[in-house]
Parts: sequence; structure tokens; C-alpha cells
Amino acid sequence: RESRPKTVGQIAGLAKKIFAWRNKTRKAVAKADKLAENGKFKAACKIYEDTVKKDKSYTVIVHRTWDAIVEKDLVDGFYFPDVPDKIDGLDGLAQERLKKAKEHYDKKEYAEAEKLLEPMVRDKFDHEAVKKAGKLLEKVKEAKESGKK
Repeated sequence: RESRPKTVGQIAGLAKKIFAWRNKTRKAVAKADKLAENGKFKAACKIYEDTVKKDKSYTVIVHRTWDAIVEKDLVDGFYFPDVPDKIDGLDGLAQERLKKAKEHYDKKEYAEAEKLLEPMVRDKFDHEAVKKAGKLLEKVKEAKESGKK
């Protein structure tokens, strides 16, 4: 929206709206951190990306309130500046989780490997580590089946 708040009441309303959004988003980012920790990288990435998008929008609106002209594409998020780094870090987390699962597989700890791989594969995060996790999960299940016989 191109217009900006002109009255104290409108500015206070905007501040209240942003305050509520920040509290809600802080909880969502914490949830995304947990999801990423549990191997659900696609779900975490979606929350992070939504946060970055809204953060930039609110940053632009607030700057307009103070007569500063900023463009959404050029501005960094003001309220959650660490979230873009978390998106970039998901690749590393996926690689790390795959590495741990491979170590469990090599030690013939198939149940532990399956616990690490299953959420990653079900979540369908578009990343090379997740594709490798799918292949490793098949091997783990085959090994578990052959061990039961």
C-alpha cells in the first residue's frame, strides 16, 4: 500500500499490529527451529520464507511512516534479520543429519538411522541430502528386514 499512516492513532494502530505480528512470528520461528531440528526441513523453510517476506513488508511500511523511501527488494528484514541465515543453514543441517544416519547405518544401528531419515524423506525438502536420505532409508529398511529373517 502506497499511503502511510498520517495520524498518531494510525501510527499507534500500525505499531500494535506489528507488535502482535512479531510475537506470533517469534513463536513460529521457534517452531520452525524445532521442525528443522527434527528433520522437517521443507516445513521449516516455508515458515522462514514467510517470515522474511512479511518482515520486509513491515520494514517498508515502517520506513514509509517516517518518510523514508525504501524498496522491498533492496531492504533487509528489520525485525528478524537472522532468519535468512537460517534458511541457508538448512542445507547444512540436512547434510549433518544424513551423516549421522550414515554413521548409524555403518554401525548396524538401523533403528537409529531410520529415526533420523524417516522425517527427512517424508517432508520432501528439495535438496540433494534428502534424495540421498531416501536411498539410504531404503537400504536401512532392507537391512532391518534381512536381520529379522
